[in-house]
Amino acid sequence: MKTSRGFTIIEAVIIVVFVAILSLLGLVAYNQFFGSKTATTADNSAASETSETTVTKVESTSDLDKATADLDAIDLTDSDDTATLDSETADF
Repeated sequence: MKTSRGFTIIEAVIIVVFVAILSLLGLVAYNQFFGSKTATTADNSAASETSETTVTKVESTSDLDKATADLDAIDLTDSDDTATLDSETADF
């Protein structure tokens, strides 16, 4: 009786096809994962280009005074939540 050693050509082809299918699935998943991040980055950059951002170029001190007055006109603090720190009475 003859003893068989090794793989037959059919077994080798099946293994190669199996590895190719797994590689293809991994490649598709990889492209979907990184492709979605690329699309999100492109969407964010497009959105940032259309957002309303105002940049003021200061060319003289009068422009600086105007910009300072504009910033002072914006109330960025809530007067009820502001607190002062007295270094003499504060416990550190």
